[in-house]
Amino acid sequence: MQELGLEESIQILLRNAQAQGPNIRFAASIDPRLNDIDGLLPQTTYRIVQECVTNVLRHARATRIDISAAIAGEEVAIEISDDGIGFASESAFGRGLTGMSERVRALNGTFELLRDRGTTLVRCRLPLEHGAAG
Repeated sequence: MQELGLEESIQILLRNAQAQGPNIRFAASIDPRLNDIDGLLPQTTYRIVQECVTNVLRHARATRIDISAAIAGEEVAIEISDDGIGFASESAFGRGLTGMSERVRALNGTFELLRDRGTTLVRCRLPLEHGAAG
């Protein structure tokens, strides 16, 4: 991933996912400034996107997934939403969601899983202090 940069790595991930889910529309907005960050931030960002895409392919029966990752102020803001079937609010996190939450917490970030009217949204915020921009 470091050789390609985060932006290109995510685009490759999405091209592979598109082959697995040809009926899903993938839309991604990846801030090119994320390529200038090093350390655990880009790896964590990639793993969050990867896990969300995997969950959508395996479970969601979605027709659309929207991915956004950008530098917003002093943090990396990641949002991944889909229009799939979601899951019951009383359901416990599986290993993938638990792993994402733990990765984010390890970097003093925030992790939210929101479900509303046919949309599932994963929202993460990671402080930039864990990676040097520029």
